[in-house]
Amino acid sequence: MTTAPPIPRTVWLASGVMALGGFLGNMDGSIVAVGLESMRLRLGVSLIEIQWVATAFLLGLAAALPLTPWFVRKLGAGRLWLWALAAFLLTSVACALAPDAVTLIAFRAVQGMATGIMVTAGQTVIGLAVGPDRLGRTMGTLGLVVGLAPVVGPSVGGFLLAHFSWPVLFWLNVPIGLVAFGLALRYVPRGERAQPPPMDWPGLALVSLGLPLLVYALTELNGVLAAVGAGALAVFTWWSLRVRHPV
Repeated sequence: MTTAPPIPRTVWLASGVMALGGFLGNMDGSIVAVGLESMRLRLGVSLIEIQWVATAFLLGLAAALPLTPWFVRKLGAGRLWLWALAAFLLTSVACALAPDAVTLIAFRAVQGMATGIMVTAGQTVIGLAVGPDRLGRTMGTLGLVVGLAPVVGPSVGGFLLAHFSWPVLFWLNVPIGLVAFGLALRYVPRGERAQPPPMDWPGLALVSLGLPLLVYALTELNGVLAAVGAGALAVFTWWSLRVRHPV
């Protein structure tokens, strides 16, 4: 019986940085949910309106997923991850400074896109760094860390809201993200640039319509939109089986 070779320290460090980014993105979703009522009262909007702060994040995340593989090939996985983390940090600051609910919701959608790209690109970095023989062990270990984020988020959010106003939920991302960014500059390989195949625009349009619609419909329990989203994804599947370079 053969065993996989040990994982070098540098690979663990790079993978750990990716896990820190994943932890940050997952924690953000759960920690903001705790603060919705505080945001509603301070911004003077209805419960339905403030729920869009969470929904917009999920829609942005879903919309980013089909774009990420193309950008990974274009920029390199590590380089794309750095750009996504930078966007996540900038939108965190923008959310903290948002003067009204509409602005906050708009930046949350962009933050969701940055999170989707960051998580997907991070998984690619880990896969390329450790190789197929060691991928299961690495992902299992790091998955435990990332999986703690939804557990830690509500407790941290509740503690912060007991002492500060809701913008602190977004300011919290900044120091953690800056640490991750600094470590990534040193330990994370940028990845190889390559010329990606032509963008499958019809496929991108179908999945970008279907996936966010389905996420939104399941969030709002809207059967009509769920059917439209599922239909768009079904057409996307049919289309992808017939084109040379699908999304």
